[in-house]
Amino acid sequence: MANLGSNFYNKLLKITSELQMKPEDLLCIMVSESGINPSALNPNGKAAGLIQFMPSTLKGLGYKGDYKDFLKLNGESQLYWVKALIQGNIK
Repeated sequence: MANLGSNFYNKLLKITSELQMKPEDLLCIMVSESGINPSALNPNGKAAGLIQFMPSTLKGLGYKGDYKDFLKLNGESQLYWVKALIQGNIK
């Protein structure tokens, strides 16, 4: 079973509220991309995590590790990077 973290849903609600999104919309993206599995990996492009971040995207967001490190983060921790990506795309 995927390790989402004990406060995943509460953090998801907080983030989507701050981004003025519906939590179910973000969850739909996660279902489509990873099956809501923070350790999901696409071996072809090394896309990783809940929303299948490409290594270059993670680097552009300031993530210091590589995709293997990112896969070690639980879902709750990955939500920080999901929020950063969405905020960057809103601007």
